[in-house]
Formats: sequence, C-alpha cells, structure tokens
Amino acid sequence: MVLLLANRGDMEGMRAHTGSVRPMGLLVGSLEMVAADLVAVTNQLALKEELGVGSLGEIEIVGESIESVQTSFERPYPRLVHPNPNVEVLPGGICPGCSGRILKIPPYPEPGKRYGVIIGKRVSYLGNRDFDEIWCFGDCGVEEGKKIAKRFPQLKEKMKEVKGCPPLTWWAEQTLGEELKKRGWWEDDAMGNG
Repeated sequence: MVLLLANRGDMEGMRAHTGSVRPMGLLVGSLEMVAADLVAVTNQLALKEELGVGSLGEIEIVGESIESVQTSFERPYPRLVHPNPNVEVLPGGICPGCSGRILKIPPYPEPGKRYGVIIGKRVSYLGNRDFDEIWCFGDCGVEEGKKIAKRFPQLKEKMKEVKGCPPLTWWAEQTLGEELKKRGWWEDDAMGNG
C-alpha cells in the first residue's frame, strides 16, 4: 500500500544532488520502498533489477490519485538508465561530450542480446555480469575496456571500441549519416569508411 498526502517536493534536472527543487505539495509513504518509488517516479533501475513489485497495477493507492498529482520533470543529465531494458550503462567519471550520446549506444540493439556500455574513467566492473557485447565508448571508455579485459580476458572478444573524444564522426554516422548521404552532403570517405 502507498499513501499519497500533501507536502512533497522533489529535485529535477542536472544531477541527483545539484538539481532544482520542484515543489509538488505531496507526501509519498509506504512500508515497501520500491512501491513508493514506483508510484512517485517510476524507478527504472528497480524495475530492471526486478526489485519489489513489478508494476503499478500491483500497488494499492490510498489518498490522492496518481492522475491528480502527476506532472513531468526536467530530465537529469546525464541519463544513465538506458531506454532499452537489455542495455546496461557502466559509467565512470563522464564528461558532457560522451554522456549526451548514451541513449544511442549500441546503435541498433537486438532484443535477445544483453549489452554493456563502458563510458568514462574509473569504471567499477564486477566479473559476474554476462553480456553478449560490451561497447567501450569514447577514448576514456576504450581505455577502461582495455583495463577490464586485462582482468577478465574472456571479455575482450565481446568488446567493441568507439574511439574519439568525443567520437563525433561515429556519432554523426549513426544519427545523421544516411540522411546526409541521401542529400549528397556527406560521402563515405568523410566518415572514415571509404
């Protein structure tokens, strides 16, 4: 059971501790933390890890209805939860050049595969993860991937490197390349392919 009462505020935008306070006039409480979090913010990490309840339909809401208090928040920067449930972002210290590109890595994930994305410096990698592909993005991610492959040699053949600081040519090819080629504005050799 989750209780929705008055007087709650939350943070929006930027990072977890440096965002702007957004007064909501709402208080959320429950004996089950994941249920309260799902009602308040739809916690993607909890859902992905299958912690607690699996959907809002399994939660009894008392007090205010969700619809009467629902609002949109400015997205945090960077967004480290990938929109594809089979892609896990393994971040280290990330600069803005690579962080804004997380949502498109890998460019075309297949539903049956599990992907890891190594991005930034000082990535904490535990050997118990099982990925079909590991994308090492940006010069920092590539260097971290090499360090991880030294500790876990079996991962080396699963790693894909996208070099650059940030890798703008690769990014342009993945996001704009086809459209620019159709218009005759960009040729393969401009993208390093020919």
